[in-house]
Amino acid sequence: MYCQLIMVILQVDTPIQHDRKGLYNATINTITTTIPYINIGQQDITAHVDFTALQRWGDRCGLPTVGFTQQGLFLMALGLGDRIAALSQTTSQSLQQVLWRRDALHQLLDPMGLGGFGVLIQSRGLTETEVAQPLMGLK
Repeated sequence: MYCQLIMVILQVDTPIQHDRKGLYNATINTITTTIPYINIGQQDITAHVDFTALQRWGDRCGLPTVGFTQQGLFLMALGLGDRIAALSQTTSQSLQQVLWRRDALHQLLDPMGLGGFGVLIQSRGLTETEVAQPLMGLK
């Protein structure tokens, strides 16, 4: 019996800015540091993804990049804009609920916020025909 392994990896995170020192930040009371070993248990630690390194290592390990885009563009291509518009047509929710949901979805699209997150898609085991087909979120 023949079994083909097909793998698709979808990674979403804040792209690293090249002027940062280190790949993580620690924050406590709005003060940010790159030293995670102080204030243990009292601060938030955020890691930053180096998408360029992930792409390079993916290529080296047989996981070529299928596409890279911003989360806002990715979600719009998947139809989130239509979903937001459909919320305005609903009559089963209060105006406050509709506005709250629309705002929550808009936050996912905001290029200065969550919409600016990077979306990297890598794959393994796809045929040439499958690789040539554009993914819906990358159109």
